[in-house]
Amino acid sequence: SVFFVLELQVIPEEYYDRTTSDYQLRFRYEKQTIIGEVSQHDKRVLVQYAFSDDPNEQQQLFASFYYRVAAMPRITRINEMLPNKLGSKLLLRSLFTQRIDTQILDENVCQLIESIWLESIGDLNKILSISPESITLRTIIEAEAALLEVKSTNNPAAALRFYSFIPHRPEYNIDLIKNRRALIEKIDLCQMLRDMLTVNELTNWNVKAPIEAKYRALKCHIETVASSTIDFRNIAKLIQSSTNSGEEILIHNIFSVTKQTDALNFRRTLSHQWQLFHGSKYVNILGILSRGLVMPKIVAEQLGVERTDVGCLGYGIYFSDSASTSLKYTTASAIRSGRRLLCICQVALGESANYYSFSPTLTKPPDGFHSTHGVKRTEENQSKFTVTEIFTRTY
Repeated sequence: SVFFVLELQVIPEEYYDRTTSDYQLRFRYEKQTIIGEVSQHDKRVLVQYAFSDDPNEQQQLFASFYYRVAAMPRITRINEMLPNKLGSKLLLRSLFTQRIDTQILDENVCQLIESIWLESIGDLNKILSISPESITLRTIIEAEAALLEVKSTNNPAAALRFYSFIPHRPEYNIDLIKNRRALIEKIDLCQMLRDMLTVNELTNWNVKAPIEAKYRALKCHIETVASSTIDFRNIAKLIQSSTNSGEEILIHNIFSVTKQTDALNFRRTLSHQWQLFHGSKYVNILGILSRGLVMPKIVAEQLGVERTDVGCLGYGIYFSDSASTSLKYTTASAIRSGRRLLCICQVALGESANYYSFSPTLTKPPDGFHSTHGVKRTEENQSKFTVTEIFTRTY
């Protein structure tokens, strides 16, 4: 397949600086030749630019290329989202935003958005003695600073200061000096507040805001995968084939989720790309959709405490090739009884370092490697890992 993309790009007046840019207008021509399946290794890309400050000249150049391409045999104009990384990042961002803004949501997507929204707000209302919308980003930052002081000095005044910034209901007002696990939970709470603040500011914290507004605030594209499609059957097969014997997973819905920042930053040149599972609490899904699957703002190295996301291969984002294993890290929805959410991610492992014993102090893969792999125990290897564990920062 051969794809062509023609763009006229303009530097807005407020960003245009004649001392650093000779021209305000740019014509961009891209040709991609893709052989077989789409991957970085079997496509050829040609990109050319033409610069000018004459709008008429640029429009004539655009028209010349357009009619030349349009006259080619078997050429088809694409009206929907372009294939992977076809076009400039500016164009991709514009098309992605337009795709979200014009999307008509089906009932399944509406129910999903409403459940993760109510789940997160409900969890905060259960813990806090004030309305979450009254908490500002500055307050969250000051609360996080107080938690860091608790860690480094065990100062009771810092713990009191945290609770003054983020007032709790009495039953959740726990001694942070004696209970380090509670300290971890408060850090996670601050991250949830950050996520909620980012998303809810776009809807003015209106629980009854239109579902379309809540959806657009997440800045990701979600659509239901129809049960009649081959994609649905393949994913269902992947789940069932990685489920432990004696267990049964009931699939209610499968959703296709695209986060533009993740798609643009995905390292397609890395080898060993796999579909792997990632499990998380239901209340964390709002943050995953709005921020992407990234590490919490405050990292374990700053806190010096054992986090729930520190595993047998250190601190990082964990994936598994087993649906049963990843489901252990999920929690059931309080809104939709018995339902859980499980992520299936395209992960670029690159060169993976194999481990047969635990190494919980790792903060990154060893030099020369992109990820680590806890190899499942067999009769031959005597590994300490009972299941396959994969730690990566390259997804």
